[in-house]
Amino acid sequence: MIEVEVGAATLACLVDGPERGPVILCAHGFPDCARSFRAQTAPLVARGFRVVAPYLRGYAPSTPARDGRYDAAALGADLCALAAHFSTEKVRLIGHDWGAIAAYAATALAPARFSHLCTLAVPHLRACAPRFLRPSQLRKSWYMGLFQLRGLAERRLAEDDFALVERLWRDWSPGFTPPQGELAAIKRSIAAPDHLSAVLGYYRALLSPAAIFGESRRLLFRRTSVPALYLHGEDDGCVGVELSNGSETAYSSGVRVHRIPSCGHFLHQERPDEVNRLLLGFLA
Repeated sequence: MIEVEVGAATLACLVDGPERGPVILCAHGFPDCARSFRAQTAPLVARGFRVVAPYLRGYAPSTPARDGRYDAAALGADLCALAAHFSTEKVRLIGHDWGAIAAYAATALAPARFSHLCTLAVPHLRACAPRFLRPSQLRKSWYMGLFQLRGLAERRLAEDDFALVERLWRDWSPGFTPPQGELAAIKRSIAAPDHLSAVLGYYRALLSPAAIFGESRRLLFRRTSVPALYLHGEDDGCVGVELSNGSETAYSSGVRVHRIPSCGHFLHQERPDEVNRLLLGFLA
């Protein structure tokens, strides 16, 4: 594990592959951690890539943000800093869930830093943002309202050994059970009180002035100029697959969109062979 100072946080990164190999930066979501991409690492390394998977700010063993920021602009800046740290060349970028949001922001901040963008499970907000207000999606997003309640949300998330984390995994990826020990690793990453509040800070930042009016909104609504791949599970219980319709309009250099049947939100863990085939076909 390598620790990198990115300004407002110290990010712990899992690193594998040849030191001089082209870098692939993998950003996880919630409730998850850097181990999210364990099924992608070996196939990518076998193709000569150096895979860097950071624990995002607030997820232990990375530190909470010293500036208290968890908005998309701050997350994107972290990925840009990691890209600059690990490579002088352009970097390939993969993001799932919140990692996808961070990736959209990063490629808007510094498009010349990235050669490829692959996002999973959260479509480009330029194309889909209004659809998050549809009743069917609002029902899926009920937890976002809970997470706005400071103190109560922390208690509710932590109670009964983080039973809510297990519920979200069941709801978001129906029929999928993560390997033994993975949920325990996620719980350890968010269990400390300051980390728990940090993780919830991502959702609270959605209602911040920066998200509604400021830099984060501008970055997330900017058309992506980096060649892109987008993947979405058709049975996603967190973000409905219908939100991915029309995603192509948000990219100026083209995007390949694949919807994977019989697959939920954590598609890269549920269907690793299919996801890896699509990733390698695009990234290589």
